Amino acid sequence: MATLTVTKVAVLAVVAAVCHLQLTVPYVAVALLVDAVSHFWADRRYTLAWLADLLGKGDYYRLGAPRPGWNDNVTTGTGAYHLDQSWHVAWLGVGALIISVG
Repeated sequence: MATLTVTKVAVLAVVAAVCHLQLTVPYVAVALLVDAVSHFWADRRYTLAWLADLLGKGDYYRLGAPRPGWNDNVTTGTGAYHLDQSWHVAWLGVGALIISVG
């Protein structure tokens, strides 16, 4: 998580410099914290599976997963992968909104 956040800080600094953006450090810090916490939460896997079940999307989450007793190959086309990436993109959007307020 730390490496990902440091990379985001570096990219954000470059974009801010190139685009002449005036960023407010506290807002950037809160946005990066929100993003890091959301990544940590979702990347436990069982937490996102729990949320999918809670929202009635558990079958989609398990779509493409290996079947018990079978030697299935997992691909990146699974429901878990799609929901994971959607989760991360949504929270990146929240972080961007937080930064834009500052």
